[in-house]
Amino acid sequence: MTKEYESYFETLERLRMDLLYTVSALPPDALMRSPDGDAWSVQQHVHHLLLSDEEVIRQATRPSQSRKPRSPKSLWTVALVCRAPHVFPNIPVPEDLMDPSEAGRLALDEMTARWDATRALLRHHLKHLTPYSRGLTMYQHPMTGRLDTIQTLRLMEAHTTHHFRKIRALTGN
Repeated sequence: MTKEYESYFETLERLRMDLLYTVSALPPDALMRSPDGDAWSVQQHVHHLLLSDEEVIRQATRPSQSRKPRSPKSLWTVALVCRAPHVFPNIPVPEDLMDPSEAGRLALDEMTARWDATRALLRHHLKHLTPYSRGLTMYQHPMTGRLDTIQTLRLMEAHTTHHFRKIRALTGN
């Protein structure tokens, strides 16, 4: 793995571990409590992050994905989304990245185990990339288009930070 990819991956892992540490101390009823009908519970935020990571690795390991160059529009959009996620507070969530019924059925330890496995796959994927693959598509975001490896990792960090902020607001941490 290149030093750049490793640095981004380690940042993602620290953020994920901090998030999981924060939510692991909550009782089950607090995990599922939603402040109102439209807002997500802590458990739903964690589940969405898990599904998002699973989708990234699913696309990243699809053979045809890596052959496409990144989308020109993605350069500016990702920079804006990563630096100012509060500007886009209500980006629509694709249905396959939020399943409220599954979020309610899965225990936090089950989600953590799946997330651990997904991150292991991400580490393995990054380990086998070269600096020459930097400009090739890793993930096709529904709003920004095709993203290369660094853009995808930056977006994952901004996305996790955004949901971690929401979780902290819900838990008072």
